[in-house]
Amino acid sequence: MTTRFSGNTTHGFIGFAAGLVFAFILLVAVAVCVWFFPSFAQIREYERGIVFRFGKYSRTLQPGLFLYFPAFESITPVDMRVRLVDIPPVQILTKDNVGVTIDTIVLAKVSDPKKATVEVKNFEAVISEVVISELRTIVGKINFEELMEKVNMLM
Repeated sequence: MTTRFSGNTTHGFIGFAAGLVFAFILLVAVAVCVWFFPSFAQIREYERGIVFRFGKYSRTLQPGLFLYFPAFESITPVDMRVRLVDIPPVQILTKDNVGVTIDTIVLAKVSDPKKATVEVKNFEAVISEVVISELRTIVGKINFEELMEKVNMLM
C-alpha cells in the first residue's frame, strides 16, 4: 500500500479563501436585503408625519400605522397640539417715550405641518419675533395713559 503525497497544499488554501469570499458575499447580501427591507412607523393621533424621500418632501402622513423604507425615506413627526410659547419680557417705548416692559405668552397651534417643517427652521422662534414686532408697532402708536386704559384689550 503506497500513499501518494504530492506536497501541493495550495488547493486547501484556495478552498478556504473561496469559502471566506462566499461568506463575505452572503453577509453583504443579507445586509443589503435588511437595509432595503421596509419598516413600520406609527403616527399618533396628535401628530402628523412628514415623509422625506431622498431628502425631498414626499407626503404628509395622517395618524395610523405606515410602511416605509428607511433606506430611502425618513419620517419627521410634527406635534399638532396647542403649545404655549413664552415670549421673553420686552422693553418698548410708547408714543410719548415712556418705557414699558411687556411680558407675553402666546398659545400657538400648527395648522400646516409641511410648512412648519419645510419652510421654517424653528417656528416657535418665528412666532416670538412676530409677536414682539407687532407689540412694538401697537404700543409705539399710543400714549402711556391710553395703554393703561386699554391693558385689558391687549390681553
